[in-house]
Amino acid sequence: MKKIIVIMFFIFNSKIFAINLGALDTSFSNDGVTDGWVLDGVNGSSLSGQTIAVDRLGRILVAGVEVVFGQGFKVVVRRYLPDGTYDNTLDSEFLGNVLLEPKSNNIIKVGIELDELNGFFLGYSYNSCAGIDTCIDTIVYHISENGSILGGDSIVFDAGAVISSQDDDFVDMVYFTAEKKLAVAVDVKVDNSPTYNKDFGVAVFNILVGGGITPDTGFGSNGHSGCFFNQDNTGHNDTDEARAITANFEEETVIVGGWSFEGNGSASIGKNMSFCEFNLVSQNGNPPGTVIEKWSTEIMPDSPFIYDEEILYDLKYHTEYVETGSGLVGVKTIIATGIINGANSDDFALIKYFYDGMDWVPDTSFGPYGTGWARAGFSLLNGNNGFIDTEDVAKSLFIESEDGAILIGGYSEWYDTGNRRIAGALLKFTKNGILDKNWGDNKSGKTMVILDDITNIKIISDITIAGANESIFTTGTYPGAFSGNDSLLITKHINDSIFSGSFDD
Repeated sequence: MKKIIVIMFFIFNSKIFAINLGALDTSFSNDGVTDGWVLDGVNGSSLSGQTIAVDRLGRILVAGVEVVFGQGFKVVVRRYLPDGTYDNTLDSEFLGNVLLEPKSNNIIKVGIELDELNGFFLGYSYNSCAGIDTCIDTIVYHISENGSILGGDSIVFDAGAVISSQDDDFVDMVYFTAEKKLAVAVDVKVDNSPTYNKDFGVAVFNILVGGGITPDTGFGSNGHSGCFFNQDNTGHNDTDEARAITANFEEETVIVGGWSFEGNGSASIGKNMSFCEFNLVSQNGNPPGTVIEKWSTEIMPDSPFIYDEEILYDLKYHTEYVETGSGLVGVKTIIATGIINGANSDDFALIKYFYDGMDWVPDTSFGPYGTGWARAGFSLLNGNNGFIDTEDVAKSLFIESEDGAILIGGYSEWYDTGNRRIAGALLKFTKNGILDKNWGDNKSGKTMVILDDITNIKIISDITIAGANESIFTTGTYPGAFSGNDSLLITKHINDSIFSGSFDD
């Protein structure tokens, strides 16, 4: 009997490893075809997905932008059942009509964040001045499970001397369930015409009993707080662009990340990944909204890349538990992803920081060379049998709770015999910043998401991981797929972390 058990174990294990981890899960579809992806299009308009989440019932919630020909832009919210079919229990049509107001000739960015009751928060920024792109405001709604509007509010920093032409662009948000607070990151334009700059901004809302939001006037200045850098010595404007927010729930802080213009490098256009940490509640004598730490990659040695550009797109806080003589000890860490500019192309980039008790410092045990950095890209064979380095853009980051594995979603762009190509890209790293060689195409740690025809352009905008099998879900855009118009795209990928981790720990 023992021999039979052993043989069955190896057969089972062989089948598991035969699965191409990171590949499309062909059980997921909405058209009866086993292809692993879902398209959603609308006659007379173009649709794109920007943000994705999976609720506690396994339903897939996607928000994005619809361009209604002859009318303008509006925000759309759709929900799908776990198998990919459309979920009509969410009143998407009602939401679409509400979110068409205020009418706009541009929607800047859209984001969703789940609450604890399968409802969600929806944030976006829109052009509030007809015909011009100099008045961008951010609005946040609290929406119930069935699509009812529980409440909403706008975020207006309007910093600087020229109040009539301020841009306050939505970035992202995080929800503190225990505290019932929503922290929203905003990219704030500070206009002092004829010059302007940009700062990192955070607005905090209290969540009302029964739903709805109201500004937390105890945070910063009437619910708002900001942070900026001044690294530019070239005479340009001081530009700090916020791109992501993450939360340290245990210590009740939020960290906003982005990049700051420095003007270094051979072309004087260098940028640094930059970070600001705000306390959500009073701590150590500091009132809520205090910037308790800020830092950037400016302090790192000059990179070997021609432009010295390190540009952040997403970041996540993560408590890493380390075995010591006195047991497991939690270490505060931050992982950030973006792009780093190389001599030939942009590559996906990762950097890791840990808190040493006084400051956030690079973790020099991270990455293949122990520098705190990791980078990766694709090299493809083109139609002329030559190799092409792709231009890579990281859009979203996810850290798996079980083993600290790091997943990046984004896209790669290249030209082949004069034709432009863009494909979605997924990369998986171990917690130590090494590409996971048990995962991806040919166990490379990388997967290029090519659906039916490589000549079409597909873009991944956001990723998440959910479910007992830890499936990867992405959303983005498939141009021209629906009556010649853009379609919202969702893909589902196999990601069994139990069997996929590399043994480099």
